[in-house]
Amino acid sequence: MSSAQAIAYHSVTFGNKNTWDDWHLIPTSRPVVPPPPFNSSEVAVPGMNGVLDLSDLLTGYPTFGNRSGSFQFYVDHDYWPNWMTAYSTIMAYLHGQRMEMILDDDPGYFYDGRFSVSQWGSGKEYSTITINFSVHPYKQSLNSTDEPWEWDPFSFVDGVIRQYSGITFTDTYTLTMVCDPEPSVPVITVTDLVSETLTVEHKHGLALTGDLNGDLYTLVEGDNVFPDLLFVEGTNQLVFTGSATVTVRYRGGRL
Repeated sequence: MSSAQAIAYHSVTFGNKNTWDDWHLIPTSRPVVPPPPFNSSEVAVPGMNGVLDLSDLLTGYPTFGNRSGSFQFYVDHDYWPNWMTAYSTIMAYLHGQRMEMILDDDPGYFYDGRFSVSQWGSGKEYSTITINFSVHPYKQSLNSTDEPWEWDPFSFVDGVIRQYSGITFTDTYTLTMVCDPEPSVPVITVTDLVSETLTVEHKHGLALTGDLNGDLYTLVEGDNVFPDLLFVEGTNQLVFTGSATVTVRYRGGRL
């Protein structure tokens, strides 16, 4: 059975191993990654009604802990010579390892984290194996904006095509993008710099309407990373002024 056909079994890919294609595991229920815990910070102030909510004081946006949980799978006894071979093979590959996980039910995104095998359940007619995970709170888009686009996992319902590689301009250029909820710092790579100076203005929120100026940065040849140039959810613009070729590397993340 191919990976595409295995969607009926709600397969999971850990690293480069698919639970059906490579191990003939069938989930006991549909694999779902639970929501991440919200990092709440509240302070009770004497004489004040309610509490003082400091949860997003430092960042301006909510932050979350890792998403943790487990998947239980039935083991196809006909595929393995014995249960110990299956148990040892899967544990040797997964246990304590950090890798990416993709749900066949949500093929456009991956989860990055650490995995382990917690237990083996044995019965007369079938066995089960449980795989634990602790992953980054945001699932990451399979495609980065500087990588070739893959159509197979693309969702025609809510997918967004982002390709920002090798953009050449000689005066000004405005790049408009719709970003995912996870705040993210892009990498702007400059090549073939012709003008004496090259700047980029980052606009979002009120800066898009002209009510405020965006933040201005000076770019140099090579990779440029500015910790305070943060792509936030919704429309973001980069306005380049100068003459060069640029590539913007950004990978969206959603809960």
